[in-house]
Amino acid sequence: MRLHRQGSNTVFDRDATFVEYVLCETEKVHARVRRYMSPEELPFFPGFLPAPLLPPLDFPQILAPNSVNINDTLLKRYVAEVVPAICGAGDDEQHGSSVLCDINALQALSRRVHFGKFVAESKFQEDGDLYRNLCSEGNARGVNELLTNKAVEKKVIERALNKATAYAQEITWEGAAGSRFKVRPEAISAIYKDIIIPLTKDVEILYLFQRTGYTCPSLAGIHDSEGQ
Repeated sequence: MRLHRQGSNTVFDRDATFVEYVLCETEKVHARVRRYMSPEELPFFPGFLPAPLLPPLDFPQILAPNSVNINDTLLKRYVAEVVPAICGAGDDEQHGSSVLCDINALQALSRRVHFGKFVAESKFQEDGDLYRNLCSEGNARGVNELLTNKAVEKKVIERALNKATAYAQEITWEGAAGSRFKVRPEAISAIYKDIIIPLTKDVEILYLFQRTGYTCPSLAGIHDSEGQ
């Protein structure tokens, strides 16, 4: 669903999708109560935010100065991959309710993947010289390999599958409906495996390159061989 160019119904000087428009307007309200002054909160439309009405808070400076924000990629992948994986085809005409759920999901996903900055800073504190050397060589794959812990990733994916299996069941008067699910549990674990974990590591890699003062090469295809 698209909103045609009518005054404020535009985002980035182009026709906006319904979710883009409502998300952008929501962020404007949240910005006024200083949501995006928190280091773990990043907007999808930073160029449209008003100044906060509340005075700034004194957050501890855990992270190095950086401009890492991959919400544009996250939004595209959410629309192209996540929504088709968890929603049936067709139009139930519940556009308003749906877009509010989309916004909650997008903001939670953004917070989750951008926590990678804190993980990256922690690992940099453990062995800054090693990461600095890899970044100076432009070795993004080496950084990715160093960041990757396959055992932990496997547990995260399994936990996502188990939680989805428990909470996505259709509940009837008789109790859980067994094999009937509102969302396939395998779809949720695949979202973690193919989207959330790789994007989190992209954030970590980009942060470490900025942290060390080197230009990060393209990350296209950097996760292609993982999990095989």
